[in-house]
Amino acid sequence: METVKIPPKYQIVIPKELRDALKLLPGQKIQMVVYGNKIEMIPLKKHLGDERVSKRN
Repeated sequence: METVKIPPKYQIVIPKELRDALKLLPGQKIQMVVYGNKIEMIPLKKHLGDERVSKRN
């Protein structure tokens, strides 16, 4: 489990270990769902034609 701090602009950083484990890419979309007092982040599938998702070398 990772802990992150919410800065004044409310932008959080997904820890590298989690990004690597889920193979997240810059520009990839993530759906956020509230369950009670929890937030679930669900990475959306990458689309080949989506220019916002860059290739990881």
